[in-house]
Amino acid sequence: GDPSKVTIWGESAGAISVALHMVANDGNHENLFRAGFMQSGAPIPVAGIENGQKYYDNIVRDTGCSFHADTLECLRNVPYKELKKAINKSPSLFSYQSLNLAFLPRPDGDFLTDHPQKLVLEGKIAKIPFITGSCDDEGTPFALSSLNI
Repeated sequence: GDPSKVTIWGESAGAISVALHMVANDGNHENLFRAGFMQSGAPIPVAGIENGQKYYDNIVRDTGCSFHADTLECLRNVPYKELKKAINKSPSLFSYQSLNLAFLPRPDGDFLTDHPQKLVLEGKIAKIPFITGSCDDEGTPFALSSLNI
């Protein structure tokens, strides 16, 4: 295809990725794409990077890396099955806390300079054409973990 006519597309989490690409670098897309298509996704609310620390700490503890000076380096050397087992203890989409996920993009002050909705309100979004829409009833699975409320 024509590299000057790249359109990024995504559905659900992929649509959230498209939205985040549009607000990354304060909307400077560096001409990597010229349009976006989001199906059932938008710039989602995300918490600050500090909100993910407890999940990282749990994985470090569950893999036996707590007493290493460089916990990230330790995690890089944990066997896959052991690391996967520790990660699987983290809240997921179908956990009671549902969309309050452990692993989300987090504003870091560099790539995502602020919360995505705030960036949109401030006009810090790629000035490109985009299409957005929603799949009928796609949200139902996200409510299944909350039936006891």
